[in-house]
Amino acid sequence: MQYLPLFCLSRQCCYLYITRHQGREKPSPLTGSDRPAVAITFDDGPDPVHTPRVLDILHRHNAPATFFLVGENLPENRQLVKEISAGGHEIDNHTYSHRDLSVLDSRQISRETENMQRELQKILPGYEIKYFRPPYGRYTPHTEAAAGVDMAL
Repeated sequence: MQYLPLFCLSRQCCYLYITRHQGREKPSPLTGSDRPAVAITFDDGPDPVHTPRVLDILHRHNAPATFFLVGENLPENRQLVKEISAGGHEIDNHTYSHRDLSVLDSRQISRETENMQRELQKILPGYEIKYFRPPYGRYTPHTEAAAGVDMAL
């Protein structure tokens, strides 16, 4: 899988993930398909200024996206979180405080992902996170196991 940064709005970045069929027998984790596809993802939100603008653009083009949210941003942006979900977009885990996971031990990594999930459950009870993305794309061999959910880079 190849990824290309598309644009950044403040701290919220959008990435296009382009997959090409390379004899894979199983689907790409972000697209669920073994066919060529593009997955649009946003990191570091929700942002009260930029996320509504992004949601409007996605709605106009009937384009689904995945939002990797930071847990400490959720309490003051509860309505935006609900709008992301109501728009048919996926919400996933970008940790609670956006710390560099490559310098944390397993317990600290677990706490980062669990605290983010706990904040999300307060807003969207029962919502199930499928993936997490480590901040800055930095991780170690034990990061995914410690996070307790599949990693999407």
